[in-house]
Amino acid sequence: IGPAKPPLEERRGIPHHQIDVLEISDEASVASYQRYARADIAQIHARSNLAVVAGGSGLYQRALLDQIDFPGTDPKLRKRLEEESGQPGGVATLFHELTGKPYSSSMPQYVFATPAVMLALRWPMNELDQRIEQRTRLMFEQGLIEETRELDRLGLRHTKTAAKATGYAQALAVIDGEMTVPEAIDSVALATRQLARRQVKWLRRDPRIVWIDRSGEGARTSAEAALQIAREVVLSAFQ
Repeated sequence: IGPAKPPLEERRGIPHHQIDVLEISDEASVASYQRYARADIAQIHARSNLAVVAGGSGLYQRALLDQIDFPGTDPKLRKRLEEESGQPGGVATLFHELTGKPYSSSMPQYVFATPAVMLALRWPMNELDQRIEQRTRLMFEQGLIEETRELDRLGLRHTKTAAKATGYAQALAVIDGEMTVPEAIDSVALATRQLARRQVKWLRRDPRIVWIDRSGEGARTSAEAALQIAREVVLSAFQ
């Protein structure tokens, strides 16, 4: 429930990748994701199939699709990088120490690692907020607290990344008596709205994205219409 993984019946027999690949104790890493997800795409292409990348944060999307290098994973140097990230010149200096390259040389450029087409659905923010509110309430109704209790028995609260994830963090607070369920719902919805706005700002900077209006005046709002636009864009890009 927490990561909103699509259930098997919704996958309709289509292979989904990068789901259930980490144990709860594993630390999520964008560099690791880049390596393994790109390997998945290469295998999909080797089978003469088309890979569809859906969802995810802007950073993870670009890590997968674009020509981006990441610092090494030496834990001591990475910790220093994080500690000094707020100090002038700290990131640039340590990035050079980690990679031997100037920080500016690895700033993300809008260049695909392999040919791709990017599509984004554009919702009016008030409708997006309503959908976030509905999804948040559904998560708790489906048993997010109970799921978190079970994961807590497996060590959730001692993990570096999973315990801080929106949803699990608030559920743990409910379990510990620090929040009521309504307060947790409001907290998750607020954090998700903030995340959605950051993602929209991130995506707006990318000139390659084809936006599909999903609601609002003059928009082609149906899912079928949006899918048809996507087909047309993809086919025209690879003709």
